[in-house]
Amino acid sequence: MNKFPKVKLIKKQVNNTQTNYSNGYWLEGELLSKLEVNSKIIVLRDKRADYDDYSKEVIIDGLFTSSIIREIKSNIITTQNSVWEIVWL
Repeated sequence: MNKFPKVKLIKKQVNNTQTNYSNGYWLEGELLSKLEVNSKIIVLRDKRADYDDYSKEVIIDGLFTSSIIREIKSNIITTQNSVWEIVWL
């Protein structure tokens, strides 16, 4: 049994125009970090949205690290650069 919860993160808002991905970008994987203000979201990613078409998925391993978490309200996480919705899978 996997000890890390499976999540999907969906970008809802961009707070910094220098971020790489726009609203609607998403990724799925295992949440490796505790969700706390002043920490980062860390996900061992196993799939993500295609960069050219967010409705398509790409199966690819990787490590996702967000900018610093500024606020957590229910399933909405505001980081320094973005607002993410977290879905527990």
